[in-house]
Amino acid sequence: MLGGAALLVVLMLGVVVVVVVMKSSTGEKRRAVTMTYQVEGTARTARVSYKGPTDSDENQDVSLPWSADVVVGGTVVMAGVTVTTLEPGATVECRVLANGRQVAHNGPSPMIVSCLGETGNPWPTPTRSRYRN
Repeated sequence: MLGGAALLVVLMLGVVVVVVVMKSSTGEKRRAVTMTYQVEGTARTARVSYKGPTDSDENQDVSLPWSADVVVGGTVVMAGVTVTTLEPGATVECRVLANGRQVAHNGPSPMIVSCLGETGNPWPTPTRSRYRN
């Protein structure tokens, strides 16, 4: 009887340790990330579109070269910028950096270019399907 109770206590402690370690390691991976959007090219001006720090859509007409730093939360796994210009014969180019490390580059291209890169935060794990067969 005593052996069974001791085994149960050991198993319960093992489960608690595993849960704490898993939650701790998962929590450490999800963090705020500084995303840097960079745009350049032969165009003098362009329109840039990207997600702002409050997950708002930002659309700005800017002079090139242009860059912006945006801090995104730990649940954001992808971030990007789209650039358009209507200047004839002009090109645009974009880069996305996550905490200073380049994660996307595209261009130079005429008229439109888009860059999408990972933030480094882990992708969410689906818990169950919303749809049933």
